[in-house]
Amino acid sequence: MSSGLTTRAAQLLYGSGALGLWRRTAVTLDQLLKSGAVARRLQRGSLVFMFHRLCARPDPYREAYDVAEFEWLCQYLAESYEVLPLVELQQRLSSRRPPSGAVALTFDDGYADNLELGLPVLRRYRLPATVFVTTGVIGGQRHLWTSRLAWIIEHGRLSDGAVEACGLTLRLDGVSQRVETLDRLTERVKRVPEGQREEIIARLQQQLAVEDLSGLEGEMLSWDQLREMDAAGFTAEAHTVTHPILAE
Repeated sequence: MSSGLTTRAAQLLYGSGALGLWRRTAVTLDQLLKSGAVARRLQRGSLVFMFHRLCARPDPYREAYDVAEFEWLCQYLAESYEVLPLVELQQRLSSRRPPSGAVALTFDDGYADNLELGLPVLRRYRLPATVFVTTGVIGGQRHLWTSRLAWIIEHGRLSDGAVEACGLTLRLDGVSQRVETLDRLTERVKRVPEGQREEIIARLQQQLAVEDLSGLEGEMLSWDQLREMDAAGFTAEAHTVTHPILAE
């Protein structure tokens, strides 16, 4: 089924009220199972929604969740579920009476659009959320390697000779080729040790004649912005200092 037909089918199903009936029945049954502390295998867990960036307009070089869809989701969750701070959800799931129909909202990394686009929506529906911040990039002193790589591929210029990185010959003719190159290169760079990754990105910046990265200023939250979010119920938690791949 095409994505358009899938979306239309989902809209019809939602509009029919069948999903709401299913949700209410499932939550009621789950409440009965949990109140009696029986059939733990049949008890439902809780959903944790994880976001990174939000956007008002699509950007092919930066994956982000559309803020209009985010608002629709928040409105639906506010009407249909109990939205809890992540810490409270975790505590209640560990208790003798875990919640039914409870969810949490989280954001990774600490992008400024979480404040600019996300916080107004959350305030509108009085929803809590948790942002996991990469502390080394808060305040803009440094930038995430993924952001630097995207900026270099977006703005880079090829000279007469071909440029290779991680065994991949870069193709930069038009937006579609640049985005394809960025996607493939990101997957390869992700798998090399952190020190080697920094060397690859620095070399690419030089080879593609990208003189500076000042266009990335303001991409991440400042400490003052983070304090503003924290005061508004947007809890801050840790997401490492430099965003290494911990499995490596």
